[in-house]
Amino acid sequence: MKKVLIVGGAGFIGFPLTKRLISEKYDVKVFDNFSNQSKNYSNDSLSIIQGDITNRGDVIKCVRDTKPDIIIHLAAQHYIPFCIEDPITTKKINVTGTKNILDAIKEFSRKTHFIFTSSAAVYAPENKAHTETSEIGSLDVYGETKIEAENITKKYASSYGNEYTILRLFNVYGFGDNTPHLIPTIIEQVKKGSVIKLGNIEARRDYIYLDDVMNGFMSAIQNIEVSKNHTFNLGSGKTYSAKEIVDNIGGDIKKHLKIEVENERMRRNDRPISLADISKINKYLGWKPRYNLHKGLTLLLNQEGLM
Repeated sequence: MKKVLIVGGAGFIGFPLTKRLISEKYDVKVFDNFSNQSKNYSNDSLSIIQGDITNRGDVIKCVRDTKPDIIIHLAAQHYIPFCIEDPITTKKINVTGTKNILDAIKEFSRKTHFIFTSSAAVYAPENKAHTETSEIGSLDVYGETKIEAENITKKYASSYGNEYTILRLFNVYGFGDNTPHLIPTIIEQVKKGSVIKLGNIEARRDYIYLDDVMNGFMSAIQNIEVSKNHTFNLGSGKTYSAKEIVDNIGGDIKKHLKIEVENERMRRNDRPISLADISKINKYLGWKPRYNLHKGLTLLLNQEGLM
């Protein structure tokens, strides 16, 4: 039974991943400060270590005491408006926090495999699908911190011999997201009425359903020797605009929806397209998405009590 420590295991992605690993008989511990837990979080049968990744002592003690086979690092500040407003705190969480974990591995658990959750935000803007070797160059503070954290991860591996896997997530959606990303924002507005107020409705993003993300993580974990020291995109391989997301809302709800564009919702730097080339993860790990946008949205709307 492999021991897994999930940093950020109470969050939107971390909590369902924790439950999935427990169901597959992994020995799982959760490290979290509970600042932004999943909407459906519960601590039934979980082994919880409360702490903060920006506190080096908390991280050192956790890794020293647990000596996990695998650490999955999901904790991050990722809401772009907050990152822009407070870049110092964002860097402390996303960069210093990552370094604290790597320092703990170096000092107390060299055999631990480190799975780092990165983002499509690391890529320079392109009008085609990003491969893992595409140009790096972010438009925002969040992406810059992920680039720096990726580089630190690789540097520690080359200097100290520990192993890593980097998963670059594209736009994840599903039940439990407390952060006002696009799809949660649309759903909250649907609950209140028929008018959907949006910013840029033409920018295209690669949206990947939460269950497909769980399967991606499980593929990396179950094929750890293959995924070792590799970086993989984790997306759907398709793009949709905000308008198309609204159009994919099914049932009677769709008949009454009306989009209004508000200039104050526009981002100053907004890439026109973000799309994952997922051929590498399919080739190495045999993973591919199972849910298209319509199916994923339908499941989510059911979970939200809207269908």
